Amino acid sequence: MNPIVLVLTLILMVCSVALIAIILFQSGRTAGASAITGGAGNFLSKNKAQTKDLLLKRLTVIVSIVFIVAIVIVGIIETI
Repeated sequence: MNPIVLVLTLILMVCSVALIAIILFQSGRTAGASAITGGAGNFLSKNKAQTKDLLLKRLTVIVSIVFIVAIVIVGIIETI
């Protein structure tokens, strides 16, 4: 096996596990609905949760892009 393909396969495995973990750590779409049901929370806790969610969303996009690029490169190398 080509060493480049081996490294890219390792990157794909790490990215896939990272994507699963990042997506599981994200809060659901109904997480902000506590204000409707009467859930109390101060401004700092809401802001902290939003920054964490923003970070997780950005990480999801970055890891997904690395994952897709690695798949495309492996596909190109394997067809040559």
